[in-house]
Amino acid sequence: GYCPQIIMVLYRVYSEPYRIKYYSTVCSRATLFQILVYCIVTVPPFFIAYSAGDFWQYTSTYREQADVEFLNDLVVQICDGSASCKSWSSYGGLNQLLEPEEIAIPVVKSCENDTNRDGVNDILQLKVEFSGLSQTVSSVQLMLFFQVKLSLFSSLVMQSLVHISPSYSSPSARLWVGGELALRQKTPLPAVGRYLYYNTSIFNTGSLFAADYGTAKILSSYQRRNITTVLENVYLVWESGTSSGNFTLEMELLYPVQTITYVPGFWQLVKFAWIQYLALLVVFWTVLRCLQSFVFRNQIILTVKRRTTTDKPHQH
Repeated sequence: GYCPQIIMVLYRVYSEPYRIKYYSTVCSRATLFQILVYCIVTVPPFFIAYSAGDFWQYTSTYREQADVEFLNDLVVQICDGSASCKSWSSYGGLNQLLEPEEIAIPVVKSCENDTNRDGVNDILQLKVEFSGLSQTVSSVQLMLFFQVKLSLFSSLVMQSLVHISPSYSSPSARLWVGGELALRQKTPLPAVGRYLYYNTSIFNTGSLFAADYGTAKILSSYQRRNITTVLENVYLVWESGTSSGNFTLEMELLYPVQTITYVPGFWQLVKFAWIQYLALLVVFWTVLRCLQSFVFRNQIILTVKRRTTTDKPHQH
């Protein structure tokens, strides 16, 4: 009669991996090969990463909006086409050194606004109004003085200035100036600590000599500093006119976010270098791991093979 065959379906109920270990003596070609592999894995990636450049991050940058405050100090001078000038300053010592006919006292109005409500000023609006002038105005020289603070990395507090000296081909009744206050660095700032070296008055207010208040001397000393402020993206709008003996200078100065250069700390330096080194180390390790497997599996270098489970045996 017919006897049907019974088909047994097998399924995996348990699995146990095996590991092949290769043994050799200390003084052998296998040991020498292993030492050579480890040297190739660790040393060349370092030299390749280093020779590629920028391995050590000596400088870095970050962005911060400086906390800027207008000190309500300024020096202004207006001149006509014949170089006849009148000046005024918020520094009393400078005004005392001027002759009466060289002084024109303006009405000064200033306002700083925090437009985005983040606790840091964003714009300065300044208005300087002269009246009763006996001359026309075709050129202006203005210096404004500020206090600038940075706090995100190093704590910087300094006094700075902005200088402009625009001129026009014909007499004017009004000048509008727009621009941005920008930080300029010659060397990076430290990553941590307090930087208060420039937190002193730019003007020598106690001097009795007119030469100490000269614009050229002040700017010559100021430009030697490591960090300064300048006026960027300047827009000038002159309004012609000679009537009524009045002249108005208006200014809108923005305080934008700045890019600050600094010297990274130790751990940031190591982190940046380690990322570059590790990226090459993984590539070398992957390639040489395959080479190791090929050499030992095919017994190109003779070793003793032992097969064991990955788990340690239980002791009873």
